Amino acid sequence: MLRNSRQIANSLWPSRISNEEYATRRTNLLKILKKEVKTGEKHVVVVMKGARKSFIAPDVPHAFRQKSHFRYLSGVTSPDCYYIVHSGTTSNNENSILLADRRSAYEELWEGKLPSEEEWEQTARFSELEPTNRLMQTLEKLCDKGTAVFFDPKSDDVLNKFLQMKASSVRDLNPFIERLRVIKSENEMDSMRDVCTLGAQTMSAMISGAKNLHNENAICGLLEFEGRRRGSEMQAYPPVIAGGARANTIHYLNANCDLHPSQCVLVDAGCDLNGYVSDVTRCFPISGHWSDAQRSLYEALLYVHEELLSYAHNAERVKLSALFRRMNELIAASMSELGLIKSKDGKEMLQAAEQLCPHHVSHYLGMDVHDCPSVSRDIELPANVVFTIEPGVYVPKDWSVEEFRGIGYRIEDDVATKTHGNCRVNAISDQLPPLVLLEKKKDDLQPEETQSSEKETTVSEETKQTDRNIALENLANTPIQLVVQPTPLTCAPTPDTPIEQEKKREAKQKAMLVEVASDEVGRVENNIDNLPFYHGFMGRTESEAMLRHHGDFLIRMTEIGKRVAYVISIKWHKQNVHILVKRTKTKKLYWTNKYAFTSVCELIAYHKRNHKPIYEDMVLICGLARHEWQLNNEQVTLNKKLGEGQFGEVHKGSLRTSLFTSPIIVAVKTLHQNHLSANEKILFLREANVMLTLAHPNVIKFYGVCTMKEPIMIVMEFCDGKSLEDALQSAEKVSAEDKVLYLFHAACGIDYLHGKQVIHRDIAARNCLLNSKKTLKISDFGLSVKGVAIKERKGGCLPVKYMAPETLKKGLYSTSSDVYSYGALIYEVYTDGKTPFETCGLKGNVLRKAIIGMTVTLSLDVEVPPFIATVFQQSRQYETEDRMTARQIIDTFKAESGLREAEIGGLFHRIASVFLRRQQVLA
Repeated sequence: MLRNSRQIANSLWPSRISNEEYATRRTNLLKILKKEVKTGEKHVVVVMKGARKSFIAPDVPHAFRQKSHFRYLSGVTSPDCYYIVHSGTTSNNENSILLADRRSAYEELWEGKLPSEEEWEQTARFSELEPTNRLMQTLEKLCDKGTAVFFDPKSDDVLNKFLQMKASSVRDLNPFIERLRVIKSENEMDSMRDVCTLGAQTMSAMISGAKNLHNENAICGLLEFEGRRRGSEMQAYPPVIAGGARANTIHYLNANCDLHPSQCVLVDAGCDLNGYVSDVTRCFPISGHWSDAQRSLYEALLYVHEELLSYAHNAERVKLSALFRRMNELIAASMSELGLIKSKDGKEMLQAAEQLCPHHVSHYLGMDVHDCPSVSRDIELPANVVFTIEPGVYVPKDWSVEEFRGIGYRIEDDVATKTHGNCRVNAISDQLPPLVLLEKKKDDLQPEETQSSEKETTVSEETKQTDRNIALENLANTPIQLVVQPTPLTCAPTPDTPIEQEKKREAKQKAMLVEVASDEVGRVENNIDNLPFYHGFMGRTESEAMLRHHGDFLIRMTEIGKRVAYVISIKWHKQNVHILVKRTKTKKLYWTNKYAFTSVCELIAYHKRNHKPIYEDMVLICGLARHEWQLNNEQVTLNKKLGEGQFGEVHKGSLRTSLFTSPIIVAVKTLHQNHLSANEKILFLREANVMLTLAHPNVIKFYGVCTMKEPIMIVMEFCDGKSLEDALQSAEKVSAEDKVLYLFHAACGIDYLHGKQVIHRDIAARNCLLNSKKTLKISDFGLSVKGVAIKERKGGCLPVKYMAPETLKKGLYSTSSDVYSYGALIYEVYTDGKTPFETCGLKGNVLRKAIIGMTVTLSLDVEVPPFIATVFQQSRQYETEDRMTARQIIDTFKAESGLREAEIGGLFHRIASVFLRRQQVLA
């Protein structure tokens, strides 16, 4: 049946391609073809033959999929059709003819109805509708010796010969339409994001459930089940599911052999959604445990894959041919280091690499898995081109190195260029990103700002609500006008306030609620934690930052008073709306509009599948999946307690990022589970929100947050040394060289933060951590904010002894106030950990007034290098404009001490950015 783009073709993933876009495609194609006509050719005619319904046996049809070129131009998904687009060379107006047959009543009984003429016209926008038996007569009218025809000659030999007789020329249509298709529109990029998200979810779910499966066919069934239940219309291609040495057959399709527990399985599969496909490959041990040879070879290939992503990131112009050459070089080097390639001769190493990986590193991706094959791999890619990166290693059974014989691996991800030129990769291959994104490099310098037409509100509105405030959750996006009226002369009834009006509306809704039985909803996920678009505890502001497109939604948890509640956050047109999921008192049913359910999962599934408004006219269109940095609590193991703070405890722990890698030693901040309001939880998580965009050798590394259930946790890098404060105060004195080194590292970290528009607001020795290699890392972002300068007046426990005068006086924070605090850090370092103003005898508000009035100043009365004294003096200037910047401090250190900044583009950055690159989806 035709999927009309005005209707929702898929209950979980609606089509994003509008009728107008189909028309634009046809117009653009005709413009290209008119430039190709020969002298004397006055007309252009495009003839397309759609896919035919084929049969395995009598009355047993194959699964039908329309030809991609045909669907791309017409939008028609019905079988056995022809489509003709024609125009004169002097006119931009197109004319189109759809040739399709109706079904008899008997055929409709068996196969269902085809679209009506009106339904066809909505998508195909044809000038005429004809039966297919009039094809030759129609073409005879259109074609003469002044006509240039564009047609796929391989689609129909008889039709091709007929056109050759009638027209002036007949040329292959495919290269011209593929020039259009390779560059995706924004709607197509959204479609690719959808299908790649679906493909990643499917692959991840399959791997999670495959441990106890002992046959390739069982994995094949699980894979298709996981895809279809998430909305995939079909598999994008017959999947490759190959255990053991069968993975060395690159397109192994039998998938019918038993699996031995010692074997690894290679799975290459994709989903088909609204005419667009994904393509992902993963390898994993069926038992969950690698042998030494399996692990070492996999890690070597994973390194190659990551380096290819980095290469694409750093290349000024991305070419698939250049990626291919780079892959061969990386495989040669990494396999030589592993011992798989014995020769040390460069030419022989490359030849061996080509033997181990005989296929290309990439192909284009879109409506077909090997999309647009006529487009060269040697072109510089413009914006909105989707392609794969898929290095592989296939070790033959007769290879010279015995321990690796028979192992075949491939790692494949889907990648998109966002802008032409310098690019950035925003995900890591081993974590199944929905769509790895290459963006312009300048975005590394500025945090992305989410456009929102709604004024930001504080999270405290949700945390302090009683039953009276519940109505305000739905009124949050409705402007309330206060109209001053004269006192009425009569005793007219006082009009209801907006809250009272909402209460009455809610009471009326409650009285009309319809309870929907579970069997009517259908099969749903019983655990809300398993819904991909459930994000756990999250504030209003954080949810709005994720909502970008009309119909995007997510489910989050909040607290109203002491009660846990669920909120559906949705972008509808340009408004961010937050819909509170309410419960009935007696049956404890969940509801938002007209229907009540026994669980939130059923509520979401019913409204999504049946396109019922969740609130007013709003329907759930595209659920936003959790980011890779949104970790599950089960991934984190807490070990030794390291300390305790305002909101919770700090533990040494371990983080398991995948089934195939060893746990990472991490530091984990946990939130106290009791007696904390939602607002306090948001303040706790603000540290994670700041750290999301940071990756620098002198800034503590962020891994993710756990917000799905208690305890809420922030997971970050573990430093195996001390804090700088402890090191300075220990009996083992810090050397003069190390003091300079630590201050230089701190300046580098602060400069990086300022470049990312982050104000730390608590620079002090206690918040600087040291690792075993004497690298200092800025930590503790609990007070940090994003911006260049802000004004904030608040009480609480503030580090007055480290704060700048303008902060103490007016609440002004800026990069200059961080530099002022850096001066206090210099004081701590050269006084062996003494607290600033420790000996002046002033505290609290008295000290604050003294600093503002300059009746007390911080002086460095110890012997220090001259350039350190200069930096200290310049950083402690009273006026902000008189202070050095962090960059100037770095330059001073480099000039005087010969120190160099860490190589951010090198190995550290590749490792430190693993989790950072996952945090954004195709924007």
